[in-house]
Amino acid sequence: HPGILRRRAAGNRPAGIETLKGHVIICGYGRIGQSLAVEMDHARQKFLIVDNSGDRITKAQDRGYLTLLGNAADEHVLLSAGIEHARFLATVLPDDASNVFITLTARGLNPNLIILARGEYPSTENKLKLAGADHVVLPATIGAQRMAHMITHPAALDFLEQSEGGRTLNELLSGLDVQVDELAIPHDSPLVGGPLSNVEIKGQGSFIVVAVRRATGETITRPDHTLNILGGDTLIVMGRRGDIPKFAQTFALKRQLRYRGSSL
Repeated sequence: HPGILRRRAAGNRPAGIETLKGHVIICGYGRIGQSLAVEMDHARQKFLIVDNSGDRITKAQDRGYLTLLGNAADEHVLLSAGIEHARFLATVLPDDASNVFITLTARGLNPNLIILARGEYPSTENKLKLAGADHVVLPATIGAQRMAHMITHPAALDFLEQSEGGRTLNELLSGLDVQVDELAIPHDSPLVGGPLSNVEIKGQGSFIVVAVRRATGETITRPDHTLNILGGDTLIVMGRRGDIPKFAQTFALKRQLRYRGSSL
């Protein structure tokens, strides 16, 4: 009975997990899981690591990460990880069959969860999607950094994937010290009501606005400079690495706070 499962799982939760909401569950703390955890930590994204190896769990705990010892394919373990309140799950085990099973189990427990799954072989991609994965990552071509970008820059990701070859565009830009980022505009921002041209002027030419995502979910690509900024907008900008965070801090804007599947 689902209610019994929830009560049993909640009783076994390590301290700290019960307060998590909107967090990321990382299933597997191997090479990819470790890299992903580092990226999540740098992005200040709440996350929990689930692994069935005591040695790997100890290694994660030594880095100060929140952990849960157990098999992520077990629904009791996923319930203990707070899957009902999680926003993302990344299953990054080196075994494709395990990732498929974890995806199936997780999708059944939380239909609204965004699932990112690792696949070792291209032939597994379709199986993972049929199992309920929203995105499949082939580490040989993309890796943990790509998965982290899916989580922390969802609006920018949607924009990039509209064009062919968008899957690797941001990685190529990073090699040129250029990045695509997001700026969430609060309703009390001094930028609200003004044209997009004000943003680029105040940014002193350090970046350009390439798209605007409205609070309704509508995405405006190649927006006109006269377009008025509304509270709740997310500006997708392209500029030099380091300049965008400085601009956001100056104008008290929020970065990386928009997630696919959230209420807008």
